[in-house]
Amino acid sequence: METVQKVAWASSQARNHRTTRHYNVPIHIRNLISAKRRARFKRQRSCYPSDCRHFEDLAQELRNELSIFHAANYNTYVSSLSPKDQPLWTATKRLLNYHSILSPLLHQDNSWARSDEEKAEVFYYRISSIFQPFPDIDPVQTSQVYEFLDSPLPLALPPRSFTLSEISFIISHLPNRKSTGYDLITAPILKHFPRRALVFLTNIFNAVLRTTHFPLV
Repeated sequence: METVQKVAWASSQARNHRTTRHYNVPIHIRNLISAKRRARFKRQRSCYPSDCRHFEDLAQELRNELSIFHAANYNTYVSSLSPKDQPLWTATKRLLNYHSILSPLLHQDNSWARSDEEKAEVFYYRISSIFQPFPDIDPVQTSQVYEFLDSPLPLALPPRSFTLSEISFIISHLPNRKSTGYDLITAPILKHFPRRALVFLTNIFNAVLRTTHFPLV
């Protein structure tokens, strides 16, 4: 599986994902951010008191400008709300939304469960008291089920072996957009397998039927 993954990754072309940055702040705030970064770099390099004071002044000025900018945006948002439109209902619902507070866990003696071990113990006793097996309604049927499960399996003919054409047919009809498993082998990779790989895969499947053992890897 590792070899198949390496060959597939080596032969595939990597896509270049471009990330587009959207700046929603005015140009003067962006200039303040750039100046603050330069002042911070200069302060870290020199450690002069004048550079530290200049950096703190720029940081304070940037905080003031950002607070003014956010306040203006909020005022614009509030003034744009209308009682005839849905955003007013959405904003009211968000402001009046009540977040329920989880009550503390209590022991059977009404003492608080503070540590993680105590909370796990409370959950253990609670769940074990709730999830109980149903009572045995029909003992005759239960005994028949246990008798059937304990009885030996009837003898049967061995299953028919897989053929190369069956494996090729199943692989050719796999959906290309199906998610991969733990081996990260997709359907397009399987469809590009050479005949030698398909023969090897068929031999593995037939060996599983013959030995009645399914390998982990």
